[in-house]
Amino acid sequence: MGTKPKQNKALHLATVGIGLLLSNPAMADIEEDSLLLQLSGDEELISIATGTPRPVSKAPAVATVITATDIKASGAKTVQEVLERVPGLHIGASTINKIKPIFSFRGIHTANNSQTLILINGLGIPDLFNGGVLPRLHMPIENIARIEVIRGPGSAVYGADAFAGVINIITKTDIDINGFQTGVKAGTFGTRDLWGQYGGIYKGWHVALSSEYSSSNGDRSRIIDSDLQTAFDGISGTSASRAPGALDTRYESLVNSLSASHGNWNIQLNSWNQNDTGLGAGVANALDPAGYTNIEQYLFNIGYTDKTWRPDWSLSSNLSYLYNIQENQYNLFPAGTLLPIGSDGNAFTPPANPILFTNGFIGNPDGSSEVTQFNLTMHYQGMKAHQWRFNIGIKQEKLKTSETKNFGPGVIDGTVSPIDGTLTDVTGTPLIYHPGASRTVSYLSVQDEWSFARDWILTGGMRFDQYSDVGSTVNPRLSVVWNTRHNLTSKLLYGRAFRAPTFSETGTINNPIALGNPNLAPETIDTLELAFDYEPTDTLNLKFNLFHYHINGLINFIDNDGLPGGNVTAQNDRDQGANGFELETTWQANRQLRLFGSFALHNARDANSGVKVADTPRRQLHVGGNWRFAGKWSTQLNAFRIMDRLRAAGDTRPEIKDYTWVNLALNIKKYFQGIDLQLAIRNLTDTNAREPGPTSIPNDYPLEGRSIMLGVSVDIK
Repeated sequence: MGTKPKQNKALHLATVGIGLLLSNPAMADIEEDSLLLQLSGDEELISIATGTPRPVSKAPAVATVITATDIKASGAKTVQEVLERVPGLHIGASTINKIKPIFSFRGIHTANNSQTLILINGLGIPDLFNGGVLPRLHMPIENIARIEVIRGPGSAVYGADAFAGVINIITKTDIDINGFQTGVKAGTFGTRDLWGQYGGIYKGWHVALSSEYSSSNGDRSRIIDSDLQTAFDGISGTSASRAPGALDTRYESLVNSLSASHGNWNIQLNSWNQNDTGLGAGVANALDPAGYTNIEQYLFNIGYTDKTWRPDWSLSSNLSYLYNIQENQYNLFPAGTLLPIGSDGNAFTPPANPILFTNGFIGNPDGSSEVTQFNLTMHYQGMKAHQWRFNIGIKQEKLKTSETKNFGPGVIDGTVSPIDGTLTDVTGTPLIYHPGASRTVSYLSVQDEWSFARDWILTGGMRFDQYSDVGSTVNPRLSVVWNTRHNLTSKLLYGRAFRAPTFSETGTINNPIALGNPNLAPETIDTLELAFDYEPTDTLNLKFNLFHYHINGLINFIDNDGLPGGNVTAQNDRDQGANGFELETTWQANRQLRLFGSFALHNARDANSGVKVADTPRRQLHVGGNWRFAGKWSTQLNAFRIMDRLRAAGDTRPEIKDYTWVNLALNIKKYFQGIDLQLAIRNLTDTNAREPGPTSIPNDYPLEGRSIMLGVSVDIK
């Protein structure tokens, strides 16, 4: 059955956790671009749209910036909660991959959701096996200075993973922290959070340190009435299912970071360590309270920036290394399960015999991955009205795998029953779930921001990527930003993006749940946007955008036979198209009261059949307000309405219910000598909200009930 994870493993890893600071060369420009800051006034700057900082309203992208002040006011405790307020973005759950967060932009929703690029200070932290971010990766918020989000393609700057959107999480510098800060939070579901930060100058080095420990038992009232094993029990007459039972969302997390900069050099080192993380509804959508995942991830980067490299030229470069290791214990189906096993030892392979697994159907697919990348960027401003950006780099990705299990080829042959919990190590053999893989990606991009007339900026560029395994791609962009009036900016944007198949999508074998397909073609998307940013008064801001996109060859995992328990295979499932719009507004009613809200709508469909895309909300509404009173006090309310989520074709279950979700936060700033207090209530009305699940989870995935979090922080200068 495997070994029980050490409960204090994360604490033992504290010494290796040191993290990061503004290695993204574009962010360094913010410190010296004083003219731009003056022109933008109080408006936030964003760098991920072009690689250089621009006011949000002038950036050639549909963008959102969330600051540390915004995060604290909301009472959010994770990045996922913070991002709920971004128009057109919905964070759902995977139907095949535990409870992996699915960052669904504008109706682009697949089982593993590899279409969104997540960055830390401009550096990617991908899950090489499945794409996207690691399953259940806990991302706390105390060390975040700001989050930049662009909705739409970003491949012309960031390459072949920036497909539906890009999220850049920027950590705090020594200036942001300015001394020592510490805090503690505790709340419902046994949730605990302890953090500390230091920012200052040591022997000429600007140093920022951060450490945050978090743990939770999860909401044990999130009950699954029946699961996939329940269906098997009904067929075979067994009673092995753990349902009714709770989604297992426990976790223990330790996130550390250190950054140091001096002169032209900056160094950063991050670690994320998660211990004994629960598996939600189970890897096979059969409840597995004994299963777990342990994750260790480390990111190292060294960067060099020279703003006076040559007359009219600046240069920046960085070398980064990302290492990840996962240890898994998966009881795919529980003790006492009776499964049809074929002659190859796999489940559901015909011809099959009923085989009893007395200790469960067990697979422990472990692995590690490495990403090594060198990046060089040069800016040229010697041509009047032009700002050129040249970028070149190379990246190597490696995946190594290991596995023990009590099923599959070379382990059993479908003739012997029962099978106990004895595990066979198939590492390094053709019997493993994935043979491991590697690939090299080289890239070159060029971009020009041309102020071709007063109040007009044309941004054009393209990026060429060469993949050693799936070929090459060219992704262009073209945009026009027009300062139509002193209080109105208009934008017309076009971009193309590309996504290469992940290692799991092409190479997974001997797996009872999901199989790879080496014949997959890459995905491509073309997006056209028209956007307006309008300030009719100094206190009112309105943003509105229209978008259209077309996707070719969207990759998804498709049921092979439509039978319960059958496995799924990666396929270029469909072409997808959508039209839609997003509207957002902010109104500073007076010095104490700020109101805000947004509404997003899309009509994402299969481009060939016209069938509407399932599981993703077609309409989203967000309203909120922040009220400051009694000097040191403030309260913020956020309400979200999630609407129009459809079932997949052939799914006869009742329609997915809309829900309204309300969060409330109360903050007391400088309550006593640098002490801040916070009360945060999530799901204030205790709504019975659910995210779409597969047919094997008939009543879908229930979300957390009402939770309360109390926090105290101390700022020592």
